[in-house]
Amino acid sequence: MTKYGAMESHSHEPRGDDQQQSIDSPSTEPLGYQWPSSRLSSHDMKRLCIIRHAINKPITRLLQDAVDLLWEATEAERKAAQERVIAAQAEFRAKYEARLRGEALAIESQASKVAENSSASPKTTEAL
Repeated sequence: MTKYGAMESHSHEPRGDDQQQSIDSPSTEPLGYQWPSSRLSSHDMKRLCIIRHAINKPITRLLQDAVDLLWEATEAERKAAQERVIAAQAEFRAKYEARLRGEALAIESQASKVAENSSASPKTTEAL
């Protein structure tokens, strides 16, 4: 850590196994993200520094607290989004299964017609 509470400049490039990492994983590495301060505006960094000095917390702790608050605040939205995904998957599955059943019925119908036609047609071998 630096004297300002920021992490040293380390690049956290995404790795293949990071994509599978759970949000509740005990790993200390992020899910393929870089340290966010390089992406914050100077105005945001100034505000973080003012808050850091006012409450005597490192900027990394301030960011962790902000993420925790945002995580809690968006819980209902994330659950609703997950429910929409599950509902869409169930709808797709139902339509796909109905289509498969319809195709299976069509194949059975064609097979029974072929069977009827072959049993109804006269045998040419008897005429010989």
